Amino acid sequence: MSTLQEGLALVQADRGAMLLCHPTADYYGRRAVTFVPVTGLQDSSLALVWHRHHETARTRAFSQALAAVTDAG
Repeated sequence: MSTLQEGLALVQADRGAMLLCHPTADYYGRRAVTFVPVTGLQDSSLALVWHRHHETARTRAFSQALAAVTDAG
């Protein structure tokens, strides 16, 4: 699969399963797909990544703004 929507379509067609974070499952909920909470896992971490040869001023600014917000929290 290439996209979240494609993955959910495969799940709905009974051709796979996915592990999603709770907010994503809530946002993309579908009547034909059952979302089951998974417990006992450590909290996940997220990271901002980009291709090193395609870095732009906008990417750097977003990275700095994100770092400022997460460092403050």
